[in-house]
Amino acid sequence: MLQTPDKSKDPLRILLVEDDPMQRYLIQHFLAEPDYKVFTTSTAEEGLKLLSLQRIDFVLMDVHLPGMNGFEAVRQIRTLDAHHWRPIMMVTSNDTAEDWENATRYGADDYLVKPLEKHKLLNKIHILHRLYLAYHRQQEDKKIQALGHFAAGVAHDFNNITATISGYAEMLQEELNPESFSYQCSQEIIQSVKKARNLINSLLLYVREEPIDFQPLQASLLIEKVAQTARIKARDKVNIKVNIEEAAYSTFIQADATQIERVLDNLVVNALDAMPKGQLTLGLRLCKSTHADGSRQLAISVEDQGEGISPEHLRNIFDPFFTTKDIGQGSGLGLSIVKGIIEAHRGNINVSSHVGLGTLFTIFLPIME
Repeated sequence: MLQTPDKSKDPLRILLVEDDPMQRYLIQHFLAEPDYKVFTTSTAEEGLKLLSLQRIDFVLMDVHLPGMNGFEAVRQIRTLDAHHWRPIMMVTSNDTAEDWENATRYGADDYLVKPLEKHKLLNKIHILHRLYLAYHRQQEDKKIQALGHFAAGVAHDFNNITATISGYAEMLQEELNPESFSYQCSQEIIQSVKKARNLINSLLLYVREEPIDFQPLQASLLIEKVAQTARIKARDKVNIKVNIEEAAYSTFIQADATQIERVLDNLVVNALDAMPKGQLTLGLRLCKSTHADGSRQLAISVEDQGEGISPEHLRNIFDPFFTTKDIGQGSGLGLSIVKGIIEAHRGNINVSSHVGLGTLFTIFLPIME
């Protein structure tokens, strides 16, 4: 299930290069919104230096600057961005055909004439930003496709290698005393091989679009099955509770039972990892959807009393390869795969968390009316 990080949730980081203090103040005032983070310089040389120090998503460049002019600065930015594209818009006091031609020739994407109007400026920035996001999604998709070809190509050989390693380790165990240090080492080898196999399987699952076998599914029965498995994994250290609303008990959804079970198992394992003791609650209820037709949907929840997730981590929690676990303890693909599966089922997933109190994941899926 392919998932691309959502850059649209981040403030657009704009570099404003303007030598006129009044114009600089006016543009900053126009952009004084949560959607924008503005960095300012008064010369092109300072702007180029800032580009090497900060992540900049959008450049707003005056044409006539002291020292290097805006056209030359744009040319240098395009040279630096040979394998990367970011929007550049130029502003000038001279509404001449020559300036328009130079702006295009040197690589600017758009052009505005002073005095600037707020709605025109924001509208142009919005359009170019949409193009920027589409460009980055396309680039991410290309990377994922390349990763998919690579993973599929090496997976077979990789699994053969790990099978050989684990096979010899198991043969060694037959000759060793189970109480010996060497036996423990061989057991560590076998466990490490299992982790390696799980990692390659997760990678294959991430890059492969699996067909979905939509069938009527009584979600309450699946919840009870997942809860039973969770009780075995918890080993009485964590209390597993099930809350199924009476109206939701006999409700069916169109879903692939195997994939939805995989989603819930992933959330349950994460929850158990986050809490040595306490309570894990699996919930099922009916609620209204956000659609205008007033249709209903099922809400499946997994709530733990673990350590919680910090706000800075929460915003990236569904990004591919993002993990809060120690190096070697997780691939960072689990929740990205979860999100992909749910969206493929025409649903969505939300998460809320409070550090020290716990985390709540809620899955919303359309029901069979």
